[in-house]
Amino acid sequence: MKIILYLATACLALFACSQAEKQQSQPTRDEVLVNKGLKVLSDTNVKEKDEALAAFKEACQLGNNYGCHKTGIAYNNGLYGLDKDYQQANQWYLLAAGKGYIPSQQNIANLHAYRLLQNLNDIEGYKWLKLAEDATQKCLPGTIEASSGINDAERRRLCQLASTGQGRLRSIFRKRMSKHEIQQAEQLATNWQARQ
Repeated sequence: MKIILYLATACLALFACSQAEKQQSQPTRDEVLVNKGLKVLSDTNVKEKDEALAAFKEACQLGNNYGCHKTGIAYNNGLYGLDKDYQQANQWYLLAAGKGYIPSQQNIANLHAYRLLQNLNDIEGYKWLKLAEDATQKCLPGTIEASSGINDAERRRLCQLASTGQGRLRSIFRKRMSKHEIQQAEQLATNWQARQ
């Protein structure tokens, strides 16, 4: 009788563990939407890619940084039937950058460095570049990945890739900015706190 009770208990424990694993491996709604958008983009049979944009926007509204970033890229480059709109791109990038997402921080710096925004602000642009540079050096989880299932080595590789071009942007800003403006931007970056 004890053996049967022991086996029953063991079976229940294994079942509970398998259910917990199954629940942990289920992607969240925002991850499903990002994957849907990426799948649409990679499907050569789909001519209209606006379905991808809708998926990325919805993922962003659910708090997915990569969804916000991909939407910003769509406006930045005039993709999926959109006209180029740097102001809109900046707004979408800000949603992810404000939570510490490196690629969006760097893209905001790009928009400022190349004077693509209506409100020119080198101090703000340099602040975002400094934040991207600092985050790239630390490369913390959540700062770069497209999905939560990314491993540490891949995240580091993506962080290194994200740092490409930072030196060029720094040079552009430093040629236009006074020492005082650079100090202001660096102080803003130091005092900045990511949103949750």
